[in-house]
Amino acid sequence: KTYVDPLINNFVYYTQMLIAILAYISNFFLFYLANTCAKREIGKYRFLIFFFAASDVYYNTWHLIVFPVPEVYGNAFFMRGHGMYGTLFGLGMYAGAYGHAFPIFIFHFLYRLLVLKSVHSPVVVSLFALQF
Repeated sequence: KTYVDPLINNFVYYTQMLIAILAYISNFFLFYLANTCAKREIGKYRFLIFFFAASDVYYNTWHLIVFPVPEVYGNAFFMRGHGMYGTLFGLGMYAGAYGHAFPIFIFHFLYRLLVLKSVHSPVVVSLFALQF
């Protein structure tokens, strides 16, 4: 599946590869930081960093497999997969991978809210201490 202009094909392909390589490098660096930093330095945030990096590696992998490209034909706009697995299922998995970061954000904000608002409550503090 290619565009009519070969320059657009090359530009889009090599740009995607560059961004994917940079994303893998930065996320594996975050894995390294989360595993090697002492508990005093980043504390429980290392779990958040680890899950964000894992979610981004998953998303980036699906992006490479599907290679979604938004297309416009007249007044219609849609997303089509131009990669190895550009089927409707692949696009659905890509869209699902896009939403993985939101539950991590929600858990993080709820955790911070409960800990900051009820610092003196031993039940809340012990409940979250057991999870980590």
